[in-house]
Amino acid sequence: MFRSCFLLVIISGMAREFWIMGQRILDYGIPKNSTIHLVHRQSYRMTLHFKMPSNEKTIKLEVQEDYTIQKIKSIIQDEEGICPCDFEIYSCGKLLENHRTVASLNIQSEDTLQMICNRKETRSLYVQTPTKGSIKVEVRWVHTVLDVKKIIESIINIPSQCMRLIRTDEQLEDWKTLACYDINEDDVLTVEIPDKFQISVITITRKIITLDVFPSSTVANVKELLSRLEDIPVNQQRILFNRECLKTARLLLHTALIRSPYST
Repeated sequence: MFRSCFLLVIISGMAREFWIMGQRILDYGIPKNSTIHLVHRQSYRMTLHFKMPSNEKTIKLEVQEDYTIQKIKSIIQDEEGICPCDFEIYSCGKLLENHRTVASLNIQSEDTLQMICNRKETRSLYVQTPTKGSIKVEVRWVHTVLDVKKIIESIINIPSQCMRLIRTDEQLEDWKTLACYDINEDDVLTVEIPDKFQISVITITRKIITLDVFPSSTVANVKELLSRLEDIPVNQQRILFNRECLKTARLLLHTALIRSPYST
């Protein structure tokens, strides 16, 4: 435990705190004629761990609770030679802003934080797909799994909602980043398509019918199901989605039907 100082500034009757980090008073943007008090407060030294997914290295640092994220980045630069502009620091999936202090972020001693490479840096990943074999995609480690699915969708024309992204038998969750999974450039991801989907069809009488369909099902297959269930002749049916009349030979996998719970 040690003593540290901060400025308690009275501005228009409101008190604001500024930690003393070696800057001049002008650097804090404090207006003229403000009342300034120098206050001593107990501060704590703590140990934090910083994980670098790119090379599986973990850095251990002794920091103070009044350190800003920017100051911590500078310390990492001194020890590891990594420029602060080349990485971001995340905690519990959230990007930590440079001006925030350790204390203000409620970070505890012995917490492990993630160092994520700069957003501008891209990497290549190979993805095994059911329709186009192995493809290469350009990604960033801060991309979420859903982001990667969207990129894959743009290549193989299969809606991202229909995909499961797998790495060595583990299904990746949409909201997590690639960095969270420590995915490396030599890893191969696999796209899997579920065996069945459910779609709901609203008839002209506003009746809702739920159908089990396959990715390989066509619009014609849907019409045949409706014909058997509702006794509506196939030649009297039109299936619309977003005011678009879907062609009979079209695969459901290549339509927006399975992206939305309802079709008409």
